[in-house]
Amino acid sequence: MTRLMGLKKSQAMRHGCLVWTAAEPVVQAVWCNGDDSLYGLFNVRGADGEVEVSLPDGTYRNLLFDSTVQVAGGRMALPEVGFVIQYGCPQRPRAVYSALIDYVLPMTT
Repeated sequence: MTRLMGLKKSQAMRHGCLVWTAAEPVVQAVWCNGDDSLYGLFNVRGADGEVEVSLPDGTYRNLLFDSTVQVAGGRMALPEVGFVIQYGCPQRPRAVYSALIDYVLPMTT
């Protein structure tokens, strides 16, 4: 809980632009704020396997659980729950269309 509170106070969450970048097989989001951005991946369905991510290859520190995640070839193992890392976001990522997020309720008269 303390880690979540710390993330909530980060410059990326306070001043960045939240962009949902993937909805399947896991939810991915970027809080884009230049060099002080956050990238989050959340395994809301408990999926197994690997997932494609928009991150350079390397080892990243998971800010949620103080562990590391490895990206190779633009792919990584799905975390059990999720991860959030700090990284430099060179430009605003492209948002994904999601029927749930982008759903517009019809107007009634």
